[in-house]
Amino acid sequence: MNYVSEFVREGKTFVYINLIGLKSNIEFYRALDEVKDFMIRYQPKSVYTIVDIHDIMFDTVTRDIFVEMGMINKNYVIKGAIIGVDGIKKIMFKRIFQRVNSPLEYQPNVEAAVEWLLAYQG
Repeated sequence: MNYVSEFVREGKTFVYINLIGLKSNIEFYRALDEVKDFMIRYQPKSVYTIVDIHDIMFDTVTRDIFVEMGMINKNYVIKGAIIGVDGIKKIMFKRIFQRVNSPLEYQPNVEAAVEWLLAYQG
């Protein structure tokens, strides 16, 4: 499965990380490896990210994977959005964002995330 893709909108490069429905730590590790390989091709602070986590399993191992992913991505990301966060996941992700000093914001869907990131002037 391809977990990561790129698109350009209005001159801004977006990296979409699709983690929808991941239910095992093995899948998360595969996604993490793909994210690592994908992100290293960019210059520092050169892309916008959208991370979709609808319907994922979430445990302490997954949390640690997200921390590692955040530590890798923050070097390349200008600003990012995360979608699919609800309930207890909001509390967990708030802690992850604080831990990695991540420039992510919650958005309701991909379209809203793209519009919000396009409006960002940073």
